[in-house]
Amino acid sequence: MAKLFFTKVFIKDLNALKTKHSNNYRKANSVLMELQRGEQPSAHLRDETRIPKALKFQLDPDFRLLFQRVDGEDTLIALSVGNHDHVDSFLDGHKGWVFDPTTGNIREMRLATATEEATQVVASQSLQVEKPEVPLTQPPAAPPAVFADFMTEMFNKLDISTELIGKLSTFTDPNDFELLSLLMELESLNKTAADLFLSYLTGDMASRQNVLRIARGEADYKASLTTEEIRRAEQNTDELISYGDPDELRDILERGTFEQWQLFLHPDQKSLVARKFAGPARIRGISGSGKTVVGLHRARYLARKFAGTNCKVLYTTFNKALTQSASNLLDSLCSLEERQHIEVTHLHRWCLDYLEFTGLGHPLYKPDYVEAAKREAWNALSGGLRASLKTLPPEYVWDEIEFIYGRFMHDEITAYLKTDRTGRGRAITETQREAFLRLYKYYIEKLAVVRCVDFPEFVRLAYRQLLKNNVPENTYAAVIVDEVQDISEIGIKLLHRLVANATDGLLLIGDGTQRIYTRGFSLRDLGIEVSGRAVVLTKNYRNTQQILEAAFLLVEDEWASEMSSAQADPKQCLPQFSNRQGQKPIIVKCGSTEEEAEFLCREIKYLLQFEGYQPSRICVMARDRAYRQLVFDACRAVGLPVCMYTAEADPNVEPDREGVRISSLHSAKGHEYAAVFIVGCVDGVIPMRTATEPDDIASERAVLYVGMTRARDILYLSFSESQNGKPLKPSPFLKIIQDKCEQMLFFPKPKTRS
Repeated sequence: MAKLFFTKVFIKDLNALKTKHSNNYRKANSVLMELQRGEQPSAHLRDETRIPKALKFQLDPDFRLLFQRVDGEDTLIALSVGNHDHVDSFLDGHKGWVFDPTTGNIREMRLATATEEATQVVASQSLQVEKPEVPLTQPPAAPPAVFADFMTEMFNKLDISTELIGKLSTFTDPNDFELLSLLMELESLNKTAADLFLSYLTGDMASRQNVLRIARGEADYKASLTTEEIRRAEQNTDELISYGDPDELRDILERGTFEQWQLFLHPDQKSLVARKFAGPARIRGISGSGKTVVGLHRARYLARKFAGTNCKVLYTTFNKALTQSASNLLDSLCSLEERQHIEVTHLHRWCLDYLEFTGLGHPLYKPDYVEAAKREAWNALSGGLRASLKTLPPEYVWDEIEFIYGRFMHDEITAYLKTDRTGRGRAITETQREAFLRLYKYYIEKLAVVRCVDFPEFVRLAYRQLLKNNVPENTYAAVIVDEVQDISEIGIKLLHRLVANATDGLLLIGDGTQRIYTRGFSLRDLGIEVSGRAVVLTKNYRNTQQILEAAFLLVEDEWASEMSSAQADPKQCLPQFSNRQGQKPIIVKCGSTEEEAEFLCREIKYLLQFEGYQPSRICVMARDRAYRQLVFDACRAVGLPVCMYTAEADPNVEPDREGVRISSLHSAKGHEYAAVFIVGCVDGVIPMRTATEPDDIASERAVLYVGMTRARDILYLSFSESQNGKPLKPSPFLKIIQDKCEQMLFFPKPKTRS
């Protein structure tokens, strides 16, 4: 039985084959299964000498399936599949492998790999780099030499003669015909060096860096791989996915699970899925580290474990949108039998269903009643207590009421007077605490008059029923809580009570740096002990290195604090950036909000036309509703397909389901896109004008961080200098990240005279 490895390029090919040539897709699947089972493939084997140890199978007269055998083991790497021209193009471009003997990481070396290994999206000509003006008297700088990064010793390591070093060092144009001719001559004398130089000239940023590392002796250049190298690579690279189980491979090929990169488990995450936790466990991780993926696979693993019983796995997350996303992914990942053992919901939905089951019915919640009760409660405060709170922003006041809701049951609220509130960023006086407590009591009384409850009350009502030993409809063997950082303390205690401290019972997943609602908690204070069962994931798999480097600057202090609270050394838990390289995030300055909308439409059109992006893989995010509506109207006006991906969508307008997504930053949580635009990055919007406290500012930074890390390949952040003639200031957050970004100016089209 053989072990198969798929490269990401191969999976991309296989997806295309499934969509456009289903008959050849089925033939390719048959060959893959036959090879893994150690059987003689049914397809004809053709000769291939352009790469060593190649196996090329003919699927039909014009379609090919290409592998490379690993030295010393019955292991194959699937490289390419498609029509004859496609596979031939791959063979001409494949130049071996780059192996790092220190880390065990491996990458394919190819010519012209920009579209496959990294994102080298070039901004459209309507954007120009913002630079200080250069005096006219200053002579233009001479273009750098093509091989300026190569030191003499690096040339020597590649066995280049002194005479040839001198010639190569003179070229400043990578497309110079004489340079290309020189490299063609070199190929007959030193093919390895010629291939590396061509990869350096035609490849993306990552390819050039790999060539330099080889020339410096930091990595090895391999025409094919050995058993030891592929085994080390399996544990250390995100460029290959291995399949050693025929049943798993058949399942994936039949249902197309490999299409869901959100379901891809890196080898260093697989051990977490089946790990035995002798009590509650906690998984933290940097954005894009696969925390949710681990949770989904864990749910499937436990569903298999409890097959044949009446027990279920409860998978909960923060809101309805994230619940739907998790449900869809589990539908792709699981068999029908496995899926039947997994209940997916968000906390408030579970509480409502539970209350219905226990006979209490559906509590009445009406936003208009809630707002009226807030006003009446405020007016009911005595003059002195109201005066003590007038120095605080209204949002601060009602956030504190929500904190009381989330931490205390109604009969426990007097404990609030002694609760530590240093996290709020300012000292709360005894008078203010008394005012908050009195305001809360009046608020509850006003809601009771109209027989209404506030939204957080659903959780308290459900928890009270659990404390009375009213059992839920389903029996749960395990509970998995995703986005735990945004769930209230009573909510966590409720979910813990469903499974208590059972082995493999409770798994809490989340990242405190993505806390977009200002609340925090200590598990130990909640009676949940995870000592010895806490895991931190630090490797990012989603974003390019450039995107995460910029975004992480917004939350690095919060990450250090999060690691300290987890009793981990922050220095040992710094993010491990993805191997994927790409364009730095682009900060775009526009003259006005109208010009910002024009920039957005023109740049989206450019990405669709010249970079091959699909509309649904592009998302435009804005912090407030006005900017989202501005974007929606502007895109519609120029004929771009758009879909309002928030609750504020006009119910009378049917969105284009395959269109560009327009979303709030909060609603984008849990999703990812190839390209992301974050518009309206101005002070007063990001952060919002009402964010005046340190924890509010931290929450606003987290919101922007979440938005930025939704981008897999390319990220734009735009701001305007004016709106309706009034000056605007760029968001202070842009200053934090600007050194890791390109800064550009948008030049609108000249207005035509009628």
